[in-house]
Amino acid sequence: MLSNSIIGVLGAGSFGTAIANILADNHQVLMYARRPEVVDAIQHKRLHRNQTIHPRIQATISAEEVCQRCTLIYVMVDSGGFRELIRQIDPFAPLPWPPSSAAVLMK
Repeated sequence: MLSNSIIGVLGAGSFGTAIANILADNHQVLMYARRPEVVDAIQHKRLHRNQTIHPRIQATISAEEVCQRCTLIYVMVDSGGFRELIRQIDPFAPLPWPPSSAAVLMK
């Protein structure tokens, strides 16, 4: 099922970036970052938080895009940003919903 699927990562902090790089060893990854300059660094410099970005990772500032394009989504934001992100993606998120703070969402 996941062999040709895009996996989403919501959050481009240290942990989200590390998880995205690990997932990209075997899958295409679409990673959400809330700040445009972070997306730009990931897309064009291929470097973020002192981590080289795997070629299979694409970045976006649209959490909606991640929800629409990905069949599996890892939510990798800290507890301070979790509630706001969940509110933002609620209209687009796959079921079952709502997730816990350590969330993996699957369509």
